[in-house]
Amino acid sequence: CDSLFINASDNNSIDTVRTLIMDFASTAGFHDLKIIVLDEFDGFSAEGQKALRNMMEEYSDGTRFILTCNHPEKVIEPIKSRVVSITLDPIPPVIMAKVCASILTEKGITFSHQDIVRIFKVYYPDFRKILNELQHHSTSGVLTLPSDIENISLYDSVIDAIKNSTNKDATILEIRKT
Repeated sequence: CDSLFINASDNNSIDTVRTLIMDFASTAGFHDLKIIVLDEFDGFSAEGQKALRNMMEEYSDGTRFILTCNHPEKVIEPIKSRVVSITLDPIPPVIMAKVCASILTEKGITFSHQDIVRIFKVYYPDFRKILNELQHHSTSGVLTLPSDIENISLYDSVIDAIKNSTNKDATILEIRKT
């Protein structure tokens, strides 16, 4: 099949639908089927999602859409009703921890298993974030975590709550109460 891959968190506007996606879906391809992959679709704008909804129906004969996301609640209902939803469970932490220990060992990084447990307490199930943090804190060849790493998840959740809120003032007041 012919395929188009778009990072929907970077290219997330209605213009992406009108140009990239429309051009690809509406032109003749080399095969009978076209696949459009919209990675991180939960970052797609509401206007872009509404425009895509109509396009999904218009080109359904020869084009299939694959949407990936971490936050399905950010996808509008009309899009959800047009797709088959597949939820992937997180990789069990024991398996992830073994992979992390294997990578650190392979790279010659000195670490303690307790430090891996501490990172998992903060970032599990986000494997990408876990790996990024391991890399960030081991540039010297030794895994050295900040003493307050367990508090980072609290900061992240506060920032996310404010960032995703429609009424930021009310959210900040609510956070201050707790």
